[in-house]
Amino acid sequence: MIFNNEIQMLCFDSRVDYHTRQNMLFTTKGNHFGSAYFCRNLLPTKLELRQLVKYDRPLMNSSERGDE
Repeated sequence: MIFNNEIQMLCFDSRVDYHTRQNMLFTTKGNHFGSAYFCRNLLPTKLELRQLVKYDRPLMNSSERGDE
C-alpha cells in the first residue's frame, strides 16, 4: 500500500473558500464541495478536525496583475 495504513487526514469545520484563475483578488464563496488534506507523518494524530479561520486577502495585488 502507498501509505501502509499510516495515512492522516486534516479536515475543517466549514468549507474552504478558494481563489479562481479568473479572480485572484477575492475568494469564491459557497463552494459546493468539502476539502480535506491527506498526509503522512505530518499531523499529531491520524484525524485532525480544526476550526477554519477565514480571511479575505488577494493572492496578487493590482500591480502584479498589470491593472495600474
